Amino acid sequence: MNRRFHLVLVGLLALPLVLAGLPGWTVVSAQGNQPRNCPQLVRAAEDDLALNCANLTGNTACYGYQEVVARFAADPAHPVDEDFLPGSWVVLQDYSSFSAAAMDVAKAVWGLAALNVQANIPRGLAEELPVDPSVLFLLFGEATVESAVPEDALYVPTEALLPVTVETETAVKAAPDTAAETLGSAAAGLTLYADGISPDGEWVRVAFEMQAGWVPLGDLFAVDVTGLPEIGPDSLSPMQSFYLRTGSGAPQCNQATPAGLLMQAPAGVRADLILDGVPLRLNSATVFARILPGDVLKFQVISGFLTLYPDTPNEVIIPAGFSYSACQLTPPDLLDGWDDDPNDQIAFCEGGLPVPFSNPERQELQVLERLPDNLFRYDFRVPRVTRASGVGGPIDKIEIPPDSPAYDEIIRNCDLGRIPPAVCQHLTGYYPAGG
Repeated sequence: MNRRFHLVLVGLLALPLVLAGLPGWTVVSAQGNQPRNCPQLVRAAEDDLALNCANLTGNTACYGYQEVVARFAADPAHPVDEDFLPGSWVVLQDYSSFSAAAMDVAKAVWGLAALNVQANIPRGLAEELPVDPSVLFLLFGEATVESAVPEDALYVPTEALLPVTVETETAVKAAPDTAAETLGSAAAGLTLYADGISPDGEWVRVAFEMQAGWVPLGDLFAVDVTGLPEIGPDSLSPMQSFYLRTGSGAPQCNQATPAGLLMQAPAGVRADLILDGVPLRLNSATVFARILPGDVLKFQVISGFLTLYPDTPNEVIIPAGFSYSACQLTPPDLLDGWDDDPNDQIAFCEGGLPVPFSNPERQELQVLERLPDNLFRYDFRVPRVTRASGVGGPIDKIEIPPDSPAYDEIIRNCDLGRIPPAVCQHLTGYYPAGG
C-alpha cells in the first residue's frame, strides 16, 4: 500500500489522531486547497481518511471525508446526528446506519467512513494481536450500512479486558456446554482474558489460540465477572448483522475506488458476519462487497478466503483472487413480515462457482493498494492473474503468494474437496492428487 501518509510530519499527525477519539472533537482536513478534479479529490479524501481514522478503537465508527450521514438508533425515526462531522469518532451501538455520499467533484464530495465491527472476535485477542481485534469496514460512497441486529440480540462488547486465572486444568470449549467441541486444554495457572459470560452464569468466554473459547467459571480462581456482557447463542455485536446498499455505476476516474464496502479481518482470525441475510465467515480475509445492477450482491476476495453459509451443506468457499456474483437480493414486495422498505432486502446465494478475477477487475481493485497502510489490519496485494496453457485451452491462474494470509488453509480446502476442483485448478501452488 502507498506510504504517502507517512510523509506527513509526525508531530502534526499524532495530536489529531489522539484528539479525534475525544467526544465532540473534529479533525480539520489536511488539504489546504479545494480539489479541482477527480484524481485530486481522491488523493485529498484518502489522505483525510487516514488522518482522521487511523488507529480506530474497537466498536467505533469514524467520519473520514465528506459527506457521511449517521442516524441514531434509539429514536424510531432515526434522526441524523448533526454533530457527526469529519474526524468524529462514535460508538456503533448508538447508531442505526452510516451512509457515505456519492462522488461529486464539483462540490469536493466523496463520502468515506471507517468502522471497527467486533463481530464474534473475542476482545482478549488484543493481548495477542498488533492491531485491534475486530473487522475493519471501509465505506466508499455511494454506500450505506444499516444495522440488522435485533434489539433483543444485541450485546455491547466490553472495553476493559478481564484477566482470569485457571485454578484447575480445564478443557476449553467452542460453546458453553460440556458436550461442545474441545478446542484445547488450559493448564492450571494460565491467565486468559475474558470478555463475556454465558446466560446461565456458569461459563466465561475467553480468547484462546486466536479464537473464542469457553471455560467453566468454577475452574477459575475467584473473580468478579459482574461487568462482563451476557453472550448467548444468538447474541450479536453492533453491526455484526447489517444491510448493504451501494451505487452500481463506474468510478468517475481510474484512481477512485468503486462504491462499496471493504471488510478486513485480522490475519489468523475468523470472523462471522451476516450481510443482507447471508451468513459470512472471513478467514484472514480482505473482501470487497457491492451491489450490481439487477440487485446482485457481489463479493471480491482480495486475500484470505470468504465462506458463505459456513458450517452448512450449502457453504461456498471463495479464495483470494476470485469473485462471486450468485447472490440475488429479494424484491421488497416478497418479504414476509418485514416493513417492505427497500433498505431491508435480503439475498439468497444459489448455484454458480467463484470466478477468477478478470484483468479489468484486478485493475479496478488495485486502487485499494494505494490507501495508507495505517488503516489496515495487514498489508495486502491484489492477486495477479496470468494465463497458462491447459487441457481444453488456456486457464486463468491466480497467483497467491505462499506467505499470504490463509494460503495453507486454501490449499488444504482444495485437497479436502471443500473447494471444487473447477476452482482449485486456477490456483498456482495447487497440485491435485494424481495430477
